[in-house]
Amino acid sequence: MLTAALQCVSEFHRGIGAAVAGSPVLLEADRRHAAQLAQSLRELSQSCERATRCPGDLSARVALNLEELAEFVEAHVQGNVTAMLDAVGDRMYVLLGDALATGTPLEQVFAEVHRSNMTKIGAGCTASGKACKAEGYSAPQLGKLPS
Repeated sequence: MLTAALQCVSEFHRGIGAAVAGSPVLLEADRRHAAQLAQSLRELSQSCERATRCPGDLSARVALNLEELAEFVEAHVQGNVTAMLDAVGDRMYVLLGDALATGTPLEQVFAEVHRSNMTKIGAGCTASGKACKAEGYSAPQLGKLPS
């Protein structure tokens, strides 16, 4: 599934003009701003940890997500491709854990979100790179998935 999912996301990225690198590279960043961003993510993660009641609660999952995202940003600040790769792998692992913890039918959800995203192609992007909704945009129909 992972190879097919990467191909889908690559198709979408190319369709909206987003980056698709052929080998591991660090993203362009203002290191000072990125360092501040990483610190803010760490502080949010710690706040979530303090609110955690048990290992599987929402605060714990959010803390994990924020911690791994902070590591991704820190790798860019440090100019460390190896650390960035580790952070990407960890982020993917945590996201898959989120799906398992919530019983999300991940393959069906991904397929439906991809279908919907492809209807955005041609509408351009926001300054942050988020795809805009095209005239023929069709929202994901996630309520129809098996529960």
